[in-house]
Amino acid sequence: MSQKDSRYDIHDLSDKFLKGTLSEAERAWFEEWYSSFDDSLLEVYESRYPNRKTLRKAIKKRIQLATAYSPKQPVLRRLMGWVAAAAVFIIVGFSVFLFTTSEPAVQKTAAIVPGRDQAVLTLANGKTIVLDAAAEGRLAEEQGVGITKTDSSMISYDFPAVNTKGAPAAYNTIRTPRGGQFRLGLADGTKIWLNSDSYVRFPVSFGTKERSIEAGGEIYLEVAKDASRRFLVKTEGQTIQVLGTRFNINAYPDEPETRTTLFEGSVKLSAGRSDLVLKPGQQSVLHANRELEIDPNADIEVAGAWKNGYFMFDREDIRTAMRKIGRWYDVDVIYQGVVPDDWLGGSISRYKRVEDVLAKLELTGQFRFKIEGRRVIVMH
Repeated sequence: MSQKDSRYDIHDLSDKFLKGTLSEAERAWFEEWYSSFDDSLLEVYESRYPNRKTLRKAIKKRIQLATAYSPKQPVLRRLMGWVAAAAVFIIVGFSVFLFTTSEPAVQKTAAIVPGRDQAVLTLANGKTIVLDAAAEGRLAEEQGVGITKTDSSMISYDFPAVNTKGAPAAYNTIRTPRGGQFRLGLADGTKIWLNSDSYVRFPVSFGTKERSIEAGGEIYLEVAKDASRRFLVKTEGQTIQVLGTRFNINAYPDEPETRTTLFEGSVKLSAGRSDLVLKPGQQSVLHANRELEIDPNADIEVAGAWKNGYFMFDREDIRTAMRKIGRWYDVDVIYQGVVPDDWLGGSISRYKRVEDVLAKLELTGQFRFKIEGRRVIVMH
């Protein structure tokens, strides 16, 4: 939105926003202007401010300093200079939103590209197929079930296919590397999205009584409904039972817990002596001691963001955020000195350059980054 085409002055509106005196029309314009800054949003939970009053005072001071300008400057130039100075903070509870068109310079030595569609399929006989290198069309056949690469990012097994002969199941495994993602269509119609550094082991056709797969890393599933055959997903330490539903599993071995998020339907989780039934909109947490519980503060939008092409951070510290970034860009993360544990929040496209993503994190003022080869060094 161009400032010169507006009857409002953004400097006045920012001040009125902080005072809580915006009219409905002014608020609508201000929110539209704010929304125009695509993918430049970063939210920082400022734990160092003890209360809202102190936080508001600090933010207002920053705005006043950054919005100072000379009367001789054109309005649009003043606006862009103000934005480029990282000068807008919007208080929401105890969080701070920061947006800007100018970013701190991340030290770098080489270009690191975002992840892409890539995976390896291992057949029952041990043969491997590099899926991103394979041409679209028929790839193989296992126990009479055809395997087809339907497009550059997905393979599908003939549907419907049911193992009614009682023959031992032939298992295949699809695995994505760091910096990879892929989609899988099973023989019962179930669809699975694999995030980076993830795998699914599954039979080429399911039996007549149940459907069972094994998984690790992070996957999103849309399970085909079949009341006569329950669907089981086994990850390290837990088993998830469903009939037909949409859910996400984050079960990376380097994460402190396994999280299962339900978008639709119903699932039952079992881990040791713990059992839990999830309802839509809920997220379970499996702790290292094998205890299950529901996270009352979970945001399901965050759990599915990766599938929709975004990094989304919600009450996460920098180490959690950097594990996501490290997997997707296939980089090692090194920490120098004491790193703050302030909570982060916000979102940015996963298809941005890694420098762009790190630059958004630098806007918090808490971190600096340096890229050396395929290493990202995090500094305070």
